[in-house]
Amino acid sequence: MFTRKIQKFSTAYLLVVLSYYLFDGIYMPWLTYTFGYWVFIPLYPSILLVNFAGLFMYDYFKEDVFFLEFGKNWIAEVGRLERMKRILRNNKNLIFISLSIWPSPIASYIFFRKENESTAKKIKIMAIGSLFCTAIWGGGLSFLYFIIANTFNLF
Repeated sequence: MFTRKIQKFSTAYLLVVLSYYLFDGIYMPWLTYTFGYWVFIPLYPSILLVNFAGLFMYDYFKEDVFFLEFGKNWIAEVGRLERMKRILRNNKNLIFISLSIWPSPIASYIFFRKENESTAKKIKIMAIGSLFCTAIWGGGLSFLYFIIANTFNLF
């Protein structure tokens, strides 16, 4: 039974790491190369679709591969970085935004998820989280594209 649990967690974690690698390491750079400064346009629906697929996997495996329990405990405990933790404890929107950016909108949704939420509510929350993720990562990719394109134009 214990080995089955480890195997199930390992499989779920491997799928998460693989999807992050493929999306962040291959797909997003390709989007940036293809769309340049307009990377925001295809990035938003891509992030949204990947997060819905991730939510399906999360519900299927029922494993906390995002280690959100550690995050909840870290925010609640008193100790190092207390000023930052106090700000987070007092502002749930800030927690939602920061989890949407890193690791992903699915983590922010799962962090605050309530039982028996409607599908429309899930879509709304994931869509809002995906906007923050797209703004930060798409903005970063556009800036990186700008730097690289201008650097090569100098030579």
